[in-house]
Amino acid sequence: MHAGRLLYLCNMSIPANWEEHSFEDWKKKVDQELKGASFEETLQSDLYGIRLAPLYTDRPAETSNEEEDILGEHEQSGMQWQATGSFRYMEGSVASILQEAFTEQISWMRISGQVSLFLDQLAKEVPLPVTLCLEAESVPASEDEVLEWRDRLRKAKAHHPFLWSLEFDPIGNWARTGAIRQAAHTFDHLYDLIIRLESDLTDTKFIRVDAAVAGEAGAGPLTEIAYALSAGSCYLKEMTERGMELYEAAHLLVFQFSAGTDHFAEIAKLRAFRTCWRNLLEYLDPEFAYMEHPPVHVSISQVFHTQADVHNNLLRHTTAALSAILGGADVLEVPPHEEGIRGHRLAGNIQRLLRYESRMDSYAKAASGSYYLEQLTGQVAEAAWKIFCVWEDAGGCLEQLRSGQLQSAIQTDRLQLLNDHLSGKKVLIGVNKYVQETPELPQQKHVEFNEFTAILPWNLEQAIRHEQVAG
Repeated sequence: MHAGRLLYLCNMSIPANWEEHSFEDWKKKVDQELKGASFEETLQSDLYGIRLAPLYTDRPAETSNEEEDILGEHEQSGMQWQATGSFRYMEGSVASILQEAFTEQISWMRISGQVSLFLDQLAKEVPLPVTLCLEAESVPASEDEVLEWRDRLRKAKAHHPFLWSLEFDPIGNWARTGAIRQAAHTFDHLYDLIIRLESDLTDTKFIRVDAAVAGEAGAGPLTEIAYALSAGSCYLKEMTERGMELYEAAHLLVFQFSAGTDHFAEIAKLRAFRTCWRNLLEYLDPEFAYMEHPPVHVSISQVFHTQADVHNNLLRHTTAALSAILGGADVLEVPPHEEGIRGHRLAGNIQRLLRYESRMDSYAKAASGSYYLEQLTGQVAEAAWKIFCVWEDAGGCLEQLRSGQLQSAIQTDRLQLLNDHLSGKKVLIGVNKYVQETPELPQQKHVEFNEFTAILPWNLEQAIRHEQVAG
């Protein structure tokens, strides 16, 4: 039976005089719908080893006491997500960038590139109500650079009140380049910069845990959550060892995820991550009483972006955006489905349609209470937590990078995704079904080996075409 239909059957409003039915009654009904197919045989391992059952009710899942402790209580924020756009700044007018964002109703802007130059220019412009998330390319490498960043940020913050974050992510940079350089030295300067700025930049986020590094390389939801937990745990460890309190370090982090096309799995991924993150903090400090909602930024995955049928990218981006919203994303970035002004306009319209016509910002916890999603969230949380624990026992995030175990986990997920599409088990319209003539595809980046294998973006269409040509 289709999952959407079961969701409806299990969650529709029940009249007061409605006769209550047991799980066995529902199972008999499902058996009729299966038309002779075995109930047990319909269990599938479609989600990276997680068994997806044909029937979900409020009957509690069969878990061990240990697993129940791991799951805990998951929370989900309301739907007041922020629409964001990305801009790589090299030079030019900062005022024109902010004005364009304001005109296009983009309330948040992620700025990368020459961030130091952007900040210098920002202090000279009239501020507009556009919240800024700045992605610094590297941690200051010396005491002089730390002081330069401090002075630069103080001037910008004094002039522009909408600076929300200056995000450093050395772990993500190391993963992309294939080398961990002077880790202790890097964390020393990051800690020093934060301490010098905390009195001037209250509530500013300074550390980005970019789990999309794994997601954009083809990792499944379990591996992406495990990466977020492992990298986040590493940052907490490094900051607290240098004298910071746990709650102070946790407050500095912002998490970045990618959202793919598997609608229910992506909703469950974001919800499960929050469960696991709270459990991690409580594990690190059993007396930990203060836990704010961890800010989650979501960008639509480019793994499923195709050149063969660009208009279907619009549909994929829309369902992925809805998944992110229902999963509780705080900030959402939707990339254009094609190059050019039209692509950027329609990308913005996706968020406007979801907010102003579908009214997705009006329903808090819209995904809560669904038996299917609740059980799936629990299964994803359990499985991801187990992966994370294995990694931690083996030395943590940095050791997993050095040994190649993290890259191996991503490769396994990637091969499963590719094989599912090559066999026709899963469909990518225009590529492996209703195949269209494909223009020349951009060159796929090769995975580079430096100290270890770099984690680079991966695209499913390019991989399928490569296999078809090779075959």
